[in-house]
Amino acid sequence: MLDSSRGKDRDYVQHVYEVQIAVVTLNTDTVGTANLDTDAPFLWLASMGDTQEPNSTTGTDATVMVRIGGAGGRAWSRTPVAWHNCLSTRPVPVMLPAPNLVPPGSQFHVTLNRKTGTVPRTLAVQFIGLKLFGYGG
Repeated sequence: MLDSSRGKDRDYVQHVYEVQIAVVTLNTDTVGTANLDTDAPFLWLASMGDTQEPNSTTGTDATVMVRIGGAGGRAWSRTPVAWHNCLSTRPVPVMLPAPNLVPPGSQFHVTLNRKTGTVPRTLAVQFIGLKLFGYGG
């Protein structure tokens, strides 16, 4: 990548952060977090979900809320979003409408609420993007 405003090259590497959440109780908010590395900002490009169950292709009926920077951080939507609309169990990631630059040392705070189904079940949310080394320096 070339930083045209400063005229220097930036190094980047593909990276994935994952939050695994064991949902034990239905109709209850269950929280999981992923702490971002402090070495570089993360350019969040896509997300993908996994039910962590063998032979499961149906996904889940959970709702998802992601906040950047902890429990009181910036939310990715005004209300929780249905799992199938933003993550699902697709073989390819769901691209964000616009890339989201997440500061180094920040946190992905994920809240899941599962409405029906069998419990317990482990759900994973993957945040796919690029670590941007030398950004802003």
